[in-house]
Amino acid sequence: MNGSSLKREMYLPEKDEAAIFKGDRRAGTLTRERRGSRFDYDPEYAGDETAASICFNMPVTAEPYRTEGVNLPPYFANLLPEGELLGRLSRKLKTSRDDLLSFLVELGASTVGDVWLRWSDEAEATTEPHDIDPAKVPFAEAYEALYGFEAKRLARVSIPGAQPKMSAARVNLPVKVAGMGECIVKLTQDEVFPGAAENEHFFMGMARRCGIETANTYLATDLTGKSALISERFDRRKKSRIHQEDACQLMNIYPADKYNVSVEEVMSAIKRATAAWPIAVQNALLLTAFSYVIGNGDHHAKNYSVVQTPAGDLRFSPAYDLLCTRVYGDPVMAITLNGKSDEWSRADFDELAGEMGLNRRGFAAGLERMLGRVENEIPAVTQIPTDGNWAGIAEEMKHRVAMLRSSAAD
Repeated sequence: MNGSSLKREMYLPEKDEAAIFKGDRRAGTLTRERRGSRFDYDPEYAGDETAASICFNMPVTAEPYRTEGVNLPPYFANLLPEGELLGRLSRKLKTSRDDLLSFLVELGASTVGDVWLRWSDEAEATTEPHDIDPAKVPFAEAYEALYGFEAKRLARVSIPGAQPKMSAARVNLPVKVAGMGECIVKLTQDEVFPGAAENEHFFMGMARRCGIETANTYLATDLTGKSALISERFDRRKKSRIHQEDACQLMNIYPADKYNVSVEEVMSAIKRATAAWPIAVQNALLLTAFSYVIGNGDHHAKNYSVVQTPAGDLRFSPAYDLLCTRVYGDPVMAITLNGKSDEWSRADFDELAGEMGLNRRGFAAGLERMLGRVENEIPAVTQIPTDGNWAGIAEEMKHRVAMLRSSAAD
């Protein structure tokens, strides 16, 4: 076998068409083309006035959507996991890391939200995640069963959001946990980020106590004593799927750009997408302020999402991925506010609230209420049962609360 034929065998995908489903209904076809990709709504779907678009930026139309260069539109690319898992997929499928369509079909039967896909010539796709019982199956064993090189098949599941600042240490496993239903198990290398599970569980709980709607989280320990955070999926309700899009999808940008945006751009995208936008934007701004106060330097664009209501509108989703990364030496925020990645002030938030068209007095009252609750929670930070300078973090949090409680008029 010569070099050119070997390259062809390893890197040219065998299939080029995937069927796209919105909930239980086929919506269209995603096709790989020589210079990019093409998505077409099925004629029957496009002709149905009641048919919902697959995402905010791809309204139902008879015209195709095309991309050049990258072989998936941004909406689909943002459904993929990141970091180590893409490397494993590339080696397992014997294809290049640019073959996003093959990765997505291999993983895509249990994607976030209600859009999923399979190869067009397949009769069905695997949709049920693996079942695990942490008391009986070590987390590492569950990971190898899902994504290991020796697995007979890769689990066809996908959870985006592996954080680049933690990409070497965090893996998200979408599974069914005994007695809990569909969840995400977050595994982190403790030698790199010690106590990440306890860290995130604490600050997710703090967020709830401070009035922020969040995903439900639980701490679990497996047979080996390894701890992990378990987060319930809010894009699932019994056996139905709930539509969800993150801010990268709303802005129609690729995952690599999730740090290359501003809080202002994220808020504008949420405002455009949501029906009750004053509530959605205010909740998103309060979440941003909370992440700043706790030192969550990994709070990037993919950590803001919207979900569909029973009425079909989009609203701001429960919060997720809330933890303190400053304790690991991460000093600045992931995205900028008023051109800054640190030293945010009350004036920055007041100005943006006004630019977004929020009622300034109402926003100020909501921010003050949340900050008052955060202030009451700060003493408990020093009791987080992991290594780290939590006393120093508590002092930094007090400083940030004070900065955000100082109004522009002071």
